Amino acid sequence: MVQGTTGELSTISDTALDARLQDLALELALADAAISPASDARTRLRKMLRGVVLTVAGILFAAQTGGVTLLLCVAGVADLIDVLEEDAAALRLQLRLKDHLEGYTGVYQRIAIEKANRDW
Repeated sequence: MVQGTTGELSTISDTALDARLQDLALELALADAAISPASDARTRLRKMLRGVVLTVAGILFAAQTGGVTLLLCVAGVADLIDVLEEDAAALRLQLRLKDHLEGYTGVYQRIAIEKANRDW
């Protein structure tokens, strides 16, 4: 995790504080961008819709075709299971990244306060 207590910060030079603030700003931006990539969400949504459509179509046409379209149901259910697994993994990753983001934000604020106190 990220280090940086107020006591430690008082021993760091102004140049090192500025460099650390810039590094943390970059790390915050990267962590924030990694929390919720929109393309992954769109892919999961398309897969979810495909799973629902295949499952419903398989059920609706199963009686007319003698059960052959039940294969559509199997494909639809497989897509739905994949989406649920991907959503669970994405949620775990988001929670872990948010914890890191909160840690970085706290350190960033402590460094900014130390920098402001020195400039005062």
